[in-house]
Amino acid sequence: MHSEHVKKSYAKFFKILFDSLPQKLLIFISFALFIFVTTYKITNASLWFDEGVEYLVSTKLFSQMISAINTTYQPPLYNFIMHLLLKISLSEYWFRLTSALFGIIGCLGLYFTLKELKGRIFACIGIFAYTFLRNVVYYNQECAEYSLLICCLLWFTYFFICLLKEFTISKCVLFVISGILSVYSQYGAVFPVAGL
Repeated sequence: MHSEHVKKSYAKFFKILFDSLPQKLLIFISFALFIFVTTYKITNASLWFDEGVEYLVSTKLFSQMISAINTTYQPPLYNFIMHLLLKISLSEYWFRLTSALFGIIGCLGLYFTLKELKGRIFACIGIFAYTFLRNVVYYNQECAEYSLLICCLLWFTYFFICLLKEFTISKCVLFVISGILSVYSQYGAVFPVAGL
C-alpha cells in the first residue's frame, strides 16, 4: 500500500515538473543536443577505406558511377544521394556532414514515432537517450550508409505506426516508399521491412 502511494507521488511530481516546462523548449533542447553531439569533431577521425571508396564512386560522372556501383555489393541509393550532395562541396567536412544530416533526419523520424506512441515528453526523453548511443554517434559521424539506413527505417516505422492507427492511401504510399528506400539504402533492411 505504501509503495502504491510512493508511485503515485512520483508520478504526480513528474507530471507537475514536465507540465510546467514549455514543451517547445524541451523539443528544441533535445534536437540541439542531438545535433551538437552528432556534429562535434566530425572530422576528428580520418576517412577510412570504405568511406574513401564511396567518396571516389560518388564523385565520378553519373555513367561511370553506375558501372562502378554494379561491381560492388551495395545498393545504389547512398551513391545517388552523395553524387548530388557532393556537387555542393567536395570537402571532407561536407562529406562527413552529410552523414550527420541523415542522422538528424532519422532523429526526426524517431521523434515523430515516439510522439505518435506516447506523446511529446516521451519523444524528447527518447531523443535524449538516442543521442548518447555510441553506435548512433559513430554511424552519424563516420558511416553515412548506415546512417541513411537507420534514417529510412525510422521513417518506415513511423509510417507503419500511422497505418496501424488509421489506414489512408497517402500513409500507405509513404509506408511503401520508405520501405523501398530502406532496402535500397542497405540490402539487409529487407528483414525489418518484411517483418512489418
